[in-house]
Amino acid sequence: MNALELINLTKKFGDNRAVDNLTIKINKGEFLGLVGRNGAGKTTAIRVLAGYIDLRSGQVTVAGCDVVKDQQKLTERIGAVFEEQNLYERLPAANNPHFNCWLFDLPVSRIQEVFDQVHRTERSRKPLRTSSKG
Repeated sequence: MNALELINLTKKFGDNRAVDNLTIKINKGEFLGLVGRNGAGKTTAIRVLAGYIDLRSGQVTVAGCDVVKDQQKLTERIGAVFEEQNLYERLPAANNPHFNCWLFDLPVSRIQEVFDQVHRTERSRKPLRTSSKG
């Protein structure tokens, strides 16, 4: 089972096709970074993955949950934090996920490991407001 699988994910807003036939498979333990210009569909794809918005067509499975059929189960297993909400800019970057883990009674054991893997250990100690939001 893949940790994340998107097959031909498509999402439209009216006539605007925000995501067009995106296919990605990620195994457990792998990391993925979505990079692209503004309006490329990065946030839309993540919102579909987290179950925040419905997909237009395609199939999306996250942590063994179909985002359409297993909405409750998905909500219990994953979460997403977007730049517009849930961030405390005066806290050091690493404290933001710690605080959210505390709020939702989730383990914090991998937070520093993730900062280390993306080479942001030093940045994790600085206030979030000093970081780029892009």
